[in-house]
Amino acid sequence: MLEESSLKDMITISKEDAGLHFLITIHTHMSDETLINKLKEEGIHLRAISHYYLKNTPHTSHTFIMNYSSIDLDKLPQAIEILEKILY
Repeated sequence: MLEESSLKDMITISKEDAGLHFLITIHTHMSDETLINKLKEEGIHLRAISHYYLKNTPHTSHTFIMNYSSIDLDKLPQAIEILEKILY
C-alpha cells in the first residue's frame, strides 16, 4: 500500500523483522516535534526515537517506533492520506 503512494520515496521502513516493533523514517525537513504535533492534530500518535535520547540533541532523526499491534489495517489508507497532506 505504501509502495503505491506518493510517499514511497519519503519513507523508509527498517527493523521490520525485529519483533513487536519496527522503525519508520520520514524524510522531511520538519523537526520531530513539529511532525508529531501535526500528526497528533490528525489523530495519529507516533513516538520518535529522539524522545529516548539522553543528551539534549537536535530532534531531527525523523525515525519513529511503530508497534505492529497498534496498526489498524482498515485505517491505513487514511493514515497515508494524512501523511501525504502534511508532508506535501
